[in-house]
Amino acid sequence: MLRIALFTPTLESIILLSPIYKHMLEEGYSPLFYDVVEEGGWFEKGVQYISLGYSRPKRILRYNDYGELDRLIDRIVEKDEPDIAILAGYSRATYHLLNRFRLHRIRTLHIESGLRSYRESSEEALRQAIDWNSTYNLAPSKIHYNNLLDEGFPQDHIYISGSTYVDSVLTNLTEAVSKSGIMEELDISRNNYVYGYLSSMDITDYIEGVGNASISWDIDIIMPLKTRLKNRLKDAGLYYNLMTQYYIMPIEQVDYLDHLNLIYNARFILTDDYRVALEAAILKKGVVILDIDRDLYGLTELSMARYLPPEKLGDTGLSELPTKSSKDVSKVFGGGESRIHALNAIKGFSNADYWMPEWRGLYIRSNGKLSILEDYKSSIA
Repeated sequence: MLRIALFTPTLESIILLSPIYKHMLEEGYSPLFYDVVEEGGWFEKGVQYISLGYSRPKRILRYNDYGELDRLIDRIVEKDEPDIAILAGYSRATYHLLNRFRLHRIRTLHIESGLRSYRESSEEALRQAIDWNSTYNLAPSKIHYNNLLDEGFPQDHIYISGSTYVDSVLTNLTEAVSKSGIMEELDISRNNYVYGYLSSMDITDYIEGVGNASISWDIDIIMPLKTRLKNRLKDAGLYYNLMTQYYIMPIEQVDYLDHLNLIYNARFILTDDYRVALEAAILKKGVVILDIDRDLYGLTELSMARYLPPEKLGDTGLSELPTKSSKDVSKVFGGGESRIHALNAIKGFSNADYWMPEWRGLYIRSNGKLSILEDYKSSIA
């Protein structure tokens, strides 16, 4: 049987790959699962694995530099002989994993491809480089599929699978609402708080605007913080201001079921994270996006989210902000069957001829047209 290897460097990849992993087991596959310790390891990620039904990984890949990661992949290729490697999300570890498998001529498939801002930035360059270093790409919607086509990807190497975020949200919502005790733990009630999920290292630029809004709106903002963001706020002397100057309640990173429950019961969601914005839109919650360049699912264009820069939040009354949406965004992103489409694509791509695209440089959009900045090719590693 096909030897499929899954790699999870980040929290994002755990959520995206979970529906595919479980569907593979249901279909009789025995996927090889590897935890790549780039972000948090089992300290922050282990609880997510448990919540989302993973078994223990075949191996935990711990590394101090990317040269060491390369050597770990070399040993996996030699010992486990995977036919295809599946990765999801955008991170430097993902980029290095794809490059190493490319050297071994192992087929790779990247989940949730084609997410673009087409603005000149290191984040955008990394997204594009990752897609271009994967043998095959699965796009979450027609918009993202067309992005890949416009950049020159051949049609037989890209596929619209929908987003496995939809599968994860719909599959886990009932359990999240019925079993999560996070509301009682935080002593909060439905519709009486805002869920503020910030993930960008630009958090120090956002936090004053978000804090002032909490005072203006007279409502608590529940804010889970990853360790690196908490440390960034502490280094800038801003962390303790959250509780002393504003109505912001910082909490530790929560597991996926608690996260969904907090979204479901919030008055609305305030975020700079495109993934959380999509999860909230799937649940038909009101979404305010703080950075339009990070609206990578195009939710504002689909009228499923509203963009407000942080400094403008307090100028907008609480009653003016959206609390729910009547639109069903899940239909745009696969309708909850993306795991099925993804596995079908994996099986089909595994029998195709091996071919690798060549990334020419950073694609940016100006006046509706794409152009290429070739200087970015050497700045990714």
